[in-house]
Amino acid sequence: MHCIHVGSRKETGSNSNKNKRLDTILLTQFSYEDTVVVETTSDNTSLILISMYFDINSTIDTELQKIHEILTHAVDSNARSTTWHDVLTNKRGKALEEL
Repeated sequence: MHCIHVGSRKETGSNSNKNKRLDTILLTQFSYEDTVVVETTSDNTSLILISMYFDINSTIDTELQKIHEILTHAVDSNARSTTWHDVLTNKRGKALEEL
């Protein structure tokens, strides 16, 4: 995972988060020109935040695929499925496949 830490784990200069209970990580593998994805953690709670711009000249299907790729990688569902190359599919995996 490629990430940039902001906050209590590493100090990053003037952009660092001053709240020592809040840690924010830029998920660079999902962020690019029109998309920023960060994970923010406080105590035992973690939240993935996604900001996207859909170019009017792009097809909506292209943009929806980008969302799908991010959400597929940003979830820990405890689901197993051969769709994502696991050796078996369980009930949770089937439900997630149908999402």
